[in-house]
Amino acid sequence: MAIETSDTRPAATHWVLPVIGGLLLAVAGEGPDFGHYADWAGAALHGDIFDLRGNVLSPIGVPFTIASAGTGLLFAAGKAALFPLPFPLASVVTGWLAAVTFWASALVVLRHCARGADWIAMFGAGVLFVGTHAGLYSHAYATEVFADALIALVWAIALTRDRWRLVDCAAVGALAGLLFLVRPHVLMYAAPALWLAAFAGASEDRRLLRLAIMATPLALAAAQYGIVNRWMTGTPWHPPYVYGAEGFSSVDMMHPEIAAVLFHPWHGLLAYHPVYAVAFAAVAIAAWRGGPQQVWWWTTALAVIAHVWVQGGWYIWWLGGSTFGMRGMAPAALPLVAGLVTTIRQDVDAHARRATTWLWLSLIACSWSYPLLMQGNSRYLSWPALMSAQPVAIAASVLLLGTWAYWAARHRKPSVITGGDAAGLARTFALVLLAATVAYLAWQFSIRPAPITRMVKGSLGAALLFGALHAATTRRARLRDAVMVAVLFLFVLQAGLFGRLAIRTEQRVAAGAAPPRAFDYIGASPVDELRTSYAEYLEVSGFADRKAAFRRFLAWQRVHLSRMSPADRDIAENFRHLVDVDPAFDELLVEVTATDGLLQISATGITDTQELRARALAAQVPGARSVIFLRH
Repeated sequence: MAIETSDTRPAATHWVLPVIGGLLLAVAGEGPDFGHYADWAGAALHGDIFDLRGNVLSPIGVPFTIASAGTGLLFAAGKAALFPLPFPLASVVTGWLAAVTFWASALVVLRHCARGADWIAMFGAGVLFVGTHAGLYSHAYATEVFADALIALVWAIALTRDRWRLVDCAAVGALAGLLFLVRPHVLMYAAPALWLAAFAGASEDRRLLRLAIMATPLALAAAQYGIVNRWMTGTPWHPPYVYGAEGFSSVDMMHPEIAAVLFHPWHGLLAYHPVYAVAFAAVAIAAWRGGPQQVWWWTTALAVIAHVWVQGGWYIWWLGGSTFGMRGMAPAALPLVAGLVTTIRQDVDAHARRATTWLWLSLIACSWSYPLLMQGNSRYLSWPALMSAQPVAIAASVLLLGTWAYWAARHRKPSVITGGDAAGLARTFALVLLAATVAYLAWQFSIRPAPITRMVKGSLGAALLFGALHAATTRRARLRDAVMVAVLFLFVLQAGLFGRLAIRTEQRVAAGAAPPRAFDYIGASPVDELRTSYAEYLEVSGFADRKAAFRRFLAWQRVHLSRMSPADRDIAENFRHLVDVDPAFDELLVEVTATDGLLQISATGITDTQELRARALAAQVPGARSVIFLRH
């Protein structure tokens, strides 16, 4: 039995969606590493690379950072476009516009995948908010909101084009270029869209023209990326996040921590968001079934596998302590949920019982993630700790499993369940997830200060979205053209800001000008940030070999990146080698520098016994005349 595919949503959803958008603006704030992106934004807006903070000077003489320049450039472009607003407010509005773009594009994608079955599409949107990273990072703004928005928009454009115009190809190329600047490895999620933009319905001559149009912004983005690499590491081909020595490498694709990325309670993907597993299975089935979009779903499945592999190759696979889940996998959310919606929609017509299975599994997975979403950033270093913090989730999952068993018992025969039953279940679950979304945002609103200011922001945001929805339903062609123009304008604006910064930076480098402030280190790794990461690593059990390699590298870089004379560096290096092979120091990170033969030892948590041993080792180092310990 086929279900009705007309827009059967109640009118209430047309005002609930703007209310949600208004609440997103009301509770908006800074996301992880926002300060680093704000530095890049300041540098682009002022044309001064030394707006980048930090105490490491790169090999060519500019401040070193591993933070994405692309994210900062987008915040800078937002500030330039919203010039009357101060940067803190402009950055919030910029992030909110990205979040709105993400959700508007996601709804287009999901409705396309649901083939007009709006309640299934709304169910997918609810899963996206409650069961993935998309909910939290729709109001905590940093790299995630831009990567999500760019992927969603490029998917929406590609999936809804009956006839590709050159301006569409240019917009897809610009979006792919921006995505490359924000997070290069997630460009693979745009691969199906790029393929369609280049080849769908085009003659051979037209294909070459399309490819040239798309390649232009991508080439400009690659050039920007290479220039930033050169500033940070001295060569365009060496990204700043790749560094190592002493048997340690920040990126190790040969030995990725796949199990930790997926299953570890400390920000493991499925430990926080099991719906990713459900959705990946649905994508794999959509790819296996064939059809006109088989290549699209195979490409998506392979992109997710490659993404997990890349994430596992990064040495701090948990991506920082104050984060939400495996945030590096956030860009995979919409592609996977879109595949889930596709498979549900296919099964509604062909095998309704299977469709209900997908619906129940997705809801149960969301019931596990929702309490974690309510907590926000969290730190669970073991499964017992995570389980003890999730009594509500466990109870909800058991209750839903029992309800599912009861519901299935009433529909024992496969023929009893029809497409209409599955569609009704999707509607019920969509309303549950919609209510959970509103409850979460209302909770966020209630716990934040300055309610009057937030009410004004939320009302303004809701009003803007009401207007946008009206425009979308009455002037779709004009809205589509406006989106294309906005995308191209954004790309040109950020490129112009970067161009000015690049010219001024290259002039400074060529002139050999002295840095305007003092730096503690000269090199291409974030010295102090790595020390914090090592302290986090020690909190989790296991990974002994990786911790040891990391510790050796930290001690090495302190010697080789600190400002010392050659003689003092030899003294510090000799002491480092003695400590490295001495079992008395175990997992203790011992960092050392020297000034005129005076050894300065830094070791957090060092015991009296270890201090005495360090002094004995220092006495064996030729040229070392004394020792002092720097306490933290």
